[in-house]
Amino acid sequence: MVPAGDGCPPNFDTSNHIAFAQCGAKRWYDLPIQAVDLKLHPELKTASTFFSYGGSVPGKLWRFKYGEPVIVRITNELDANIGGFGTPCSSPHFHNMHTPHYSDGNPMNTIPCAANPGDPFPYRDHHYPMIYAGGDSREALGSLWYHDHQLDFTSQNVYRGLMGMAQVFDTIDSGNENDTNPAALRLPSGKYDISLMFHDPRIDPNTHEYIMDVFNMDGHLGNTYAVNGAIQPYMKVEQRKYRFRLHVPGPTRIYTLALYNPKTKATIPWTQLSFDGNLLPAPRSAANLEISPAQRCDVVIDFSKYPTGTQLYVVNLMVHTDPRSPSGLTTAATAPQLLRFDVGGKPATPDNSRVPTTLRALPPLPSAATLATLPRRSFKFDRGNGSWTVNGSTVDLSVVSATPTRGQAEIWTLESGGNWWHPVHIHFEEGRILTVNGVKPTAKYDGRRDMYLLEAGMKMEVLIQFRDFQGPYVMHCHNVVHEDHAMMVRFDVI
Repeated sequence: MVPAGDGCPPNFDTSNHIAFAQCGAKRWYDLPIQAVDLKLHPELKTASTFFSYGGSVPGKLWRFKYGEPVIVRITNELDANIGGFGTPCSSPHFHNMHTPHYSDGNPMNTIPCAANPGDPFPYRDHHYPMIYAGGDSREALGSLWYHDHQLDFTSQNVYRGLMGMAQVFDTIDSGNENDTNPAALRLPSGKYDISLMFHDPRIDPNTHEYIMDVFNMDGHLGNTYAVNGAIQPYMKVEQRKYRFRLHVPGPTRIYTLALYNPKTKATIPWTQLSFDGNLLPAPRSAANLEISPAQRCDVVIDFSKYPTGTQLYVVNLMVHTDPRSPSGLTTAATAPQLLRFDVGGKPATPDNSRVPTTLRALPPLPSAATLATLPRRSFKFDRGNGSWTVNGSTVDLSVVSATPTRGQAEIWTLESGGNWWHPVHIHFEEGRILTVNGVKPTAKYDGRRDMYLLEAGMKMEVLIQFRDFQGPYVMHCHNVVHEDHAMMVRFDVI
């Protein structure tokens, strides 16, 4: 995004923003919600009308930095009478940003449409103070995304285009591979630091329209794949290191991504830097990457290892034909191809980036004795009376289901009932997975998380602590079709 001005926008109401007196704002941005006609592939017969942030799908890329608070004025320019699925009302949510509740963008914060043609467009100002949770730089966020969160219509509005990505930097993950600060990681940067959003459109085979079955309460699965709004694209890369930030917006599909070389008929291990957008303590080699809706993962690929003309593919190994849960993995040779990398020549300038042996330390876990004293809460994600439920109830945002005390660590038990998978998201703060089905988790579950993928019958214990701000937030299934029907609860930090 391009800054619209320094400081605050016109008529900014500081009374709504509890962190403003402490943090202020260095600049403000204008982010319009607009309709746009797009083709996801040039061979499609017709364009479809999407909702968009700033005129593109995905929306404009945000780049923010810790210590530089900003305000984003989000203006709803959608026509109240626009046709098709979804609703022109909107509640934009910056997923996992550490922000006061007024700027969280949860379903209680709707931006309506203009009531009449010619009326001023309604807007909402979000203040992002850009502070570390608890003041701890080990809690830094890196790869984030933003999306619509309109009550009952989140899945439709996100799928129709209201999704975008963000990159957040600090002195450690500085976004400058030539940084002379000894603390800087010097990961691939600039045009070699690329955010990718994978989703699965459903295209009508006859009309080529972009469609969604809004009556399927189990979820949405497309019949093709798109990356950054283009169906099965290719990308020319230079013989050097790239950082890719992988995002899956949903609504439903769970991916297992592999990097495949068809010439050698072999997969190439990923160099994984992060999960849920947060740097791991050290890079690790991963044969493949399981990513559910709303999860993110950063990787580095070093294309200098491959001769000019090499073609590599990102493929999806996960077989997912029932929206309630996937059914297993296929082989890389038969898996759908999502994105092709075409390796070109050497870069014009030297590759000064690196993959250091250490990234960002994790805050230590409390002792076993301390964990035994913490308050506990339990939430079961299940199905009943034709709806998706949490603890047997469908969503009612006037009901407060939990009141954690600010600064008090708690242990939340998350459980999936039935034969269904639920990617659960807790707004505002990240947590640490303590146990999976009663035992210490494998490395698959390490690191700081804002998403907790519950497989069928799975039970997780999560250590979580809500710091810095008070107010209402939500927890929900990020198979957002389940959220809309109506797997979500409200909690208030007090």
